[in-house]
Amino acid sequence: MEKSVEEAKRAAAAMETIAQEIAVSSKAATASVSAIGQQMRAYICVVIGSAVYQERAKNLKFQAVPSVVNAGLTPAHKVSFRADAAILPIPLPENFTFPLPDIAQGTSVIGPRQNITVSPMVKDFVDDAEVEGIKSGQQGGKGLYAWGIFTYEDIFGKPQYTKFCHLYTWLADGKTTWGYYDNRHNDAS
Repeated sequence: MEKSVEEAKRAAAAMETIAQEIAVSSKAATASVSAIGQQMRAYICVVIGSAVYQERAKNLKFQAVPSVVNAGLTPAHKVSFRADAAILPIPLPENFTFPLPDIAQGTSVIGPRQNITVSPMVKDFVDDAEVEGIKSGQQGGKGLYAWGIFTYEDIFGKPQYTKFCHLYTWLADGKTTWGYYDNRHNDAS
């Protein structure tokens, strides 16, 4: 009888160990499925890209042309955006609210590792005497800013977003675009 009781205790202890190991395996499997979802989903990034500077004689206004990249491994669905551009003080005032158009544009699909461009343009011409200063992007002066938000769904149907705010400048050659990410309004889900 004692031998039988000892065997039952050993069997119960072994079953308890197996149950604990199954629980650990189950947690690991759940974490793995979650990680795969994070690895596989679309990730929209907004990269500085290029810009156009004002040339009134050619009817060109300042315009930002950021590149929108899906850095994920699956398509981004129902991609739409709201964006704007303006000539604003450098640095941006602390109370700047990043106003956006009411109506979103887009509703496209961006495949994995694919990109598109958008091109928000300033609404009005600036004084021609200000163009070179804006192109240089000097601290305390004015610069071409573009900001906005992209919304999309990943392959799991989950809504995602990417906000951006860029300052565009030109190098000393006057033709090559350079840019900076503002320390606010650059965020993503």
